[in-house]
Amino acid sequence: VKTGAYNKDHDHTRYFHDLGGQVGFYVWLLGTILTLGFYFGGYARFVSLLQRTNIPAAAEERELLHHLVGHNSRVNLFRNRFASTPMLVGVLAPRIIIPDIEFMPQQLEYILRHELTHLRRLDMVYKWLAVLVTSLHWFNPLMIVIRREINRANELACDEAVIKNLSAVEKQAYGETLISMVAEHRCSMGVLSTTMCEEKRTLKERLVAIMGSGRRSVIVAVIVLVCMIIG
Repeated sequence: VKTGAYNKDHDHTRYFHDLGGQVGFYVWLLGTILTLGFYFGGYARFVSLLQRTNIPAAAEERELLHHLVGHNSRVNLFRNRFASTPMLVGVLAPRIIIPDIEFMPQQLEYILRHELTHLRRLDMVYKWLAVLVTSLHWFNPLMIVIRREINRANELACDEAVIKNLSAVEKQAYGETLISMVAEHRCSMGVLSTTMCEEKRTLKERLVAIMGSGRRSVIVAVIVLVCMIIG
């Protein structure tokens, strides 16, 4: 009113449009802050629980980890009685957490290879990015579906990388390891961690991909890529 911006706004349309834009911005900002607070608050509580209850892995288990990744790696291995599935937590100080149960040597090797593949492929960074984008678009329910698809694609890609040079028998053993982990899996252990078995309903898809990976999966990947570029 002071600058005369609304002098010819006889029906106040422009004024209410500007006012609505300001209110809408603050509603979006508040939703973004609350959503980020929900995710980061949950993650902080999750990590705090792990830190209080983590116990060092056995010497032979740590030796296997060092054999796979090298002694100079910054990743550490812990056991935790609250972990129902193996997981990777942290970006700057990554930690592999495994349930405090007995594992066959081959099972443990597959578990470590899986989580180390997540680490090498920077999947934790992608998860943080997905959470950030989801928080910015908190008003769009499709973003939740997209984030789940990103997580699913991460797991499928990780499985593909792990079994790349495995024989058919070894692929079957890897699939049986997944099954055994899902049998023990009770609940989600955190949105900002990579777990070996996130959802039981995706297990069938992962097992089919493991046993049938090859030329067909490459063709499907090319088709999807072309569709994404066109889209």
